[in-house]
Amino acid sequence: MNFKITLFLLLSCLMYNTAQAQTIFGAITVFTENEQDSILPHVNIELYTKETLFVSQMKSDSVGMIMFKNVPEGIYSLKADIENYKSFLLEGVIVGAGMISFVTINMQTIEAFELKKRKDMNCMYDMRNSKPKCPICNSKKEVIPYVYGLPAERLVKNEDQELYVLGGCIVRQCRPLWYCKRDKSDVEKR
Repeated sequence: MNFKITLFLLLSCLMYNTAQAQTIFGAITVFTENEQDSILPHVNIELYTKETLFVSQMKSDSVGMIMFKNVPEGIYSLKADIENYKSFLLEGVIVGAGMISFVTINMQTIEAFELKKRKDMNCMYDMRNSKPKCPICNSKKEVIPYVYGLPAERLVKNEDQELYVLGGCIVRQCRPLWYCKRDKSDVEKR
């Protein structure tokens, strides 16, 4: 971490001098790490414009760093690839004149990604969009949907209380979608 702070100060001083020359260019400094926040060297990074036009390509060095210099002002995307890791796409990197945009890309191994995907698939709730039968009473009649996110005012007033259940603002991958009014329980997989 001290390395990043020292590097930031050094690069900031260099960019300040460049900014004094009335340039319209900036820079993007990229740090590459694995899921344990350890340095990940030799990652291939591609730089694209907002319109997905290829600009440049570099490999991170032995300390997991790249600096794209003389980048025109604008909004960019970075795509990171390395063997045995899931590709990573970061959009919306803003470059201003005389500025350095610092970005840390945290790469996830394919194995960790697949494990997470399997865990998501092992959700205990019935994730079908069509109304399921309640596994307790074996009926669809009393099953109503959950509504997630910030609800509209009419939902908060609960005028249609019998038609839905408010599920909260946080929307997770594995969440109940259906509720049985009769059994007062979430509808789980059979």
